Amino acid sequence: MFGGANPMEKSATNSYEAMNYQSAITLAETLAESKTESIAGETAAKPVFIYVSADQQVPMVPVGYIQTKRKAEAELFSRFGDSLRSIVLRPGIMCDEQTAFDFRHAVKGAVDLAGSIGSVTGTSAFVNSIARPVVSTQKVAEVAVKKTEDASFYGIVGLNELVKE
Repeated sequence: MFGGANPMEKSATNSYEAMNYQSAITLAETLAESKTESIAGETAAKPVFIYVSADQQVPMVPVGYIQTKRKAEAELFSRFGDSLRSIVLRPGIMCDEQTAFDFRHAVKGAVDLAGSIGSVTGTSAFVNSIARPVVSTQKVAEVAVKKTEDASFYGIVGLNELVKE
């Protein structure tokens, strides 16, 4: 054995609640508390908090995954609305466009194919739930920077907008 705990074993620190919700809220609390005044004594602009969420529930992924993502989103906007400018990105499957072929590229190919077939033949709800555009991690980062630079933007950037940007 390689030593250490099994990363797939559920525990208080290795759960969707801990990874998707509590980690986001802890970071948001820390950022909100670190808000400082500008040199001139005026309150600085709201700090920007970027949260990478998820497009939708995916078949074969436990529902707790999307529930804890949405729970974190809701709390970011309700609890931290006055102290943070929250931006939530909702990509679907992501892949790194700069790496060699790997499992994620195989999944991307299958999803793209399913989407192409679905657009020609008409789709079922199941096909629609998995035949979603795949977004590169580079594109998600690019949109995050772009939205951060737009001082008037806060809110959710959905998958369709991520793909178009």
